[in-house]
Amino acid sequence: MGTLPILIFPTHVTAARAKKGSGATAVHLPNATRQSERIGPQIQRLEQAFAEGRGALRADVEGAEPEKVLVLETVGSITDFFNAVRRIRGMEWLAEVDEEMAADQDFYRPDRRN
Repeated sequence: MGTLPILIFPTHVTAARAKKGSGATAVHLPNATRQSERIGPQIQRLEQAFAEGRGALRADVEGAEPEKVLVLETVGSITDFFNAVRRIRGMEWLAEVDEEMAADQDFYRPDRRN
């Protein structure tokens, strides 16, 4: 088996808040505790898959099975996220922009919530 790159999940860091532009509608975001509740189990399963050799990093996405691709969703500006991805050697940026998100209990626009 070849040597695979190591995927390290760093300790979370609170990013500086982006300045609101004129006319922008704020999106309600869950706090860190809620985010940990929401995605903690999935991150643990991902880490376990890598530890057990069921997960692997690839140099390209050609021929990748869609159900085996890690998808990360962002809310708001992606500038900081894009800059972080760009600094990871071998990481490839694939983007699909969906301007409208379905509201749920954690992510919603307060002015549109009923």
